[in-house]
Amino acid sequence: MRLLAVVSVFFCLSYSGAAFAGSVKQLAVSERVWGLSAPFIVPEVDQTFSQVRNLVGIHDVTLPPVVVDDHIVVLDGRGRLIALSGEDAGGIAWHVDLAEGTDGVYSSSVVYSDGTLLCAIDNLLYGVDPKDGRIKWKRVLRNPLSGDLVILNDGKAVAALVIDNCLYVFNVADGGLLWHHEEVGGSDIRVKGPLSVAYSHRKHVIVMLLPDGKVLCLDAYSGDKVWEIGLSKKDLGVVGRSVVSPVIVAREVLLVDESGVLKSVELSSGKELWSADVESYDVLGVEKMGIFVLTKAGKLMAFDPESKTQLWVLDLAGIRGGGRWNSPVLVGGKLWLLGRNGRLLGVNALSGSVEESYKIPGCRMGACDYDVAVIGAGPGGYKCALKAAKLGLKVACIDNNSLPGGTCLRVGCIPSKALLDYSYKYHAAKDLFKDFGITARDVKFDLRKMFEVRDKEISALGSGISSLFSSAGVDKLCGTATITRAVGDGFEIAAGRDGASPDNTLSAKNVVLATGSLPASLPGIDIDEVKILSSDGALSMDVPGKLLVIGGGAIGLEMSSVWSRLGAEVTVVEYADCIAPGFDSEVSKALLNHLKKQGINFMLSSKVVSVSEKKGGKLVVSCEALSGGAVSAVEVDKVLVAVGRRPNIDKTVAIDGLLLDDRGFVSVDGRYETSIKGIFAIGDVIGGAMLAHKAEMEGHAVAELIAGHASGVDYGVIPAVVYTHPQLRLLGEVRTT
Repeated sequence: MRLLAVVSVFFCLSYSGAAFAGSVKQLAVSERVWGLSAPFIVPEVDQTFSQVRNLVGIHDVTLPPVVVDDHIVVLDGRGRLIALSGEDAGGIAWHVDLAEGTDGVYSSSVVYSDGTLLCAIDNLLYGVDPKDGRIKWKRVLRNPLSGDLVILNDGKAVAALVIDNCLYVFNVADGGLLWHHEEVGGSDIRVKGPLSVAYSHRKHVIVMLLPDGKVLCLDAYSGDKVWEIGLSKKDLGVVGRSVVSPVIVAREVLLVDESGVLKSVELSSGKELWSADVESYDVLGVEKMGIFVLTKAGKLMAFDPESKTQLWVLDLAGIRGGGRWNSPVLVGGKLWLLGRNGRLLGVNALSGSVEESYKIPGCRMGACDYDVAVIGAGPGGYKCALKAAKLGLKVACIDNNSLPGGTCLRVGCIPSKALLDYSYKYHAAKDLFKDFGITARDVKFDLRKMFEVRDKEISALGSGISSLFSSAGVDKLCGTATITRAVGDGFEIAAGRDGASPDNTLSAKNVVLATGSLPASLPGIDIDEVKILSSDGALSMDVPGKLLVIGGGAIGLEMSSVWSRLGAEVTVVEYADCIAPGFDSEVSKALLNHLKKQGINFMLSSKVVSVSEKKGGKLVVSCEALSGGAVSAVEVDKVLVAVGRRPNIDKTVAIDGLLLDDRGFVSVDGRYETSIKGIFAIGDVIGGAMLAHKAEMEGHAVAELIAGHASGVDYGVIPAVVYTHPQLRLLGEVRTT
């Protein structure tokens, strides 16, 4: 049997960790599905199922199984490939530990071709003998996969997209590399995220839908580009990332994006043929049979493959015991769908009538209120929630502020950049225009007006996120969330306001901690947001006469620039011997000279020993030089503490077992899963670069991982910027001396 793509009704494995028990009859039928041959298991009417939670060796299966001969092969959450015997009532035929004992792995789906099972664990691609689990070969990849495995070239090669966004094609027999995109004469297919890939056996081409809306068609044997098209901005919708892989039907390619537009282009040329606005999130195309679309509203629709007219519509929302439905698969003239509550339907593909319906005991996917609960609506949290919803999961996002956006929107990236922009415009009009022959007299600024305009922009952006939640079906809950206990297959979460009794109690199978970070201080220096301020308070204070900033990193330098331009006398105290530690030393020195010319004073290789208040309200800051120990006193009106940030995790998890590192950040594995199975963490709370876009990338990856897809983040291509004038920009590795 040759398996090229697998979609299985036994998705209950993903949620219950169950395997088959009792009498299980199997029928493998090959149909032309997505342009690929897909064996599928159809349960007989007398088939019995039960949960086998204590089956040794199976741990949280989240990917569809593969059926090879008499074996049902699954890859569990710990990287163990396990073959269940169909003839032995669900017994284990063999198993092999591909992760070599490590906990938490990136993993791809398992695919089968030419007598070999293929799967990827972290950055290793394996070829495994399906008869006994023997590893035939192992290939080391540059990075873990950020896509999935697709069989092409009539079962003679496998394509894999790794995290550095290169498409690789390997030989199934020995794992040898056949080609990858850097060898394709001038064709550039580097993208910002995982590819959606389809393969045509008729034309032997690969069609890829990139996250930026570009569609590429490559020759599967050589990698040469056949054609390229771009979807319009209207088609891309608000977010502009694909949610459905391309589907090849005969000589057409069906494409679906987040705006719900179903579009058909010609396989040979990329020329658009037709489109339909059907709010689809899953498409199945079968030549001469029909185009079947599962919509976001829970409707199954059929279109004639020739005329593209609608044939029938089945409303699945009213079917008891279904809930949301997984991908339809055509077998024996029937469309089979599995509901999230364990209801299996057989729908006549010609008429749309439900002809068979089974309730699978033990397959209870609706036990929790939500598939995913995201705690925190900052960039990482809201991106994670939106992506998970787009992948068909039921999602709640909980935040202690009614305006989503987190620190970045309310007291971080957005308000600070707004003040940097306003203050620079004032500075330019007052001091710089004259260098270009422009005279501006009596230039003044209205600080309250600046704050007003800034807050209006913040409100508009937050409302935009709320609108995205509404359109994606994400439930936004307001309150301080606490994971109170494990319940069933998930967790109970209480959300209350300011320590009050919970306004909401909900349950979720998976929880994502995206709680961000809080401003840190120094021992003996208490931030009161009046005289001694954090970056939060520094965004809304009056212009001080003299300001001392502790810390010469991005936050300290940006706030120094704002208040210096608006008239404050600013002194920056930095422990290191340079400003902007982490950037190239030559660039750092150049910026230091520019900022000094702008009137900002610096005390490098120095530390703040104490801050005291004298009569009259002035603050006296004692600073000690690291070399020689000389102590100097600086008298100022206000002090800004910008020495970094600490993880915001207190009281969020009230159950035992959550491991933190020595700095208090949440420890996670390669899949962003914490020490508590089913609880994930992303963004500032896990450490690393505290950047909004880094958190967004992690949120996107976690959503895909929870949904059963392979994903990850390439930390080598995350940029960093300090928004002074001139700006500092960083991408890649830093030169050190």
